[in-house]
Amino acid sequence: MLKPMPKHYLFEGVGHKAFPSASTSQAAVTAALEARKELGGGVETIERIEMTMADSQDVRWQLAERDRRYPSNQETADHSFHFLVAVALIDGELSFRQYANARWTDPKVTGLMDKITIAPDKAWLERQTSNFPTGIKVFLRDGREIAHD
Repeated sequence: MLKPMPKHYLFEGVGHKAFPSASTSQAAVTAALEARKELGGGVETIERIEMTMADSQDVRWQLAERDRRYPSNQETADHSFHFLVAVALIDGELSFRQYANARWTDPKVTGLMDKITIAPDKAWLERQTSNFPTGIKVFLRDGREIAHD
């Protein structure tokens, strides 16, 4: 028996992600990868990282979760802005390889995660570059600054 199709098709709501991480992190990972190109891979020279994200309920909720700040497994790591940006800066990629060997416990990764601060900003809700726009500023010990959004 055939039935008419509903007015809203499920496939109309499907989205593709560039990285194996939360949808809220896609722009953050992209910005980190762009910054890494300028950095040249030497994360040891990073003094601090400041991120600005849209002040949305989803972002605020993720920032409030301790497991998202300090992930304890892959399920929390793939939703951790701090982890995802750190491994993207270190490795120059974000694939399933970055979750191997409990990378969220690696001292190099956690050390870089500790240098990241994230500030939600209501003005970023107006940006149309992505659903969850993110800006990143990487401050180097020699005084240089790398910025991407």
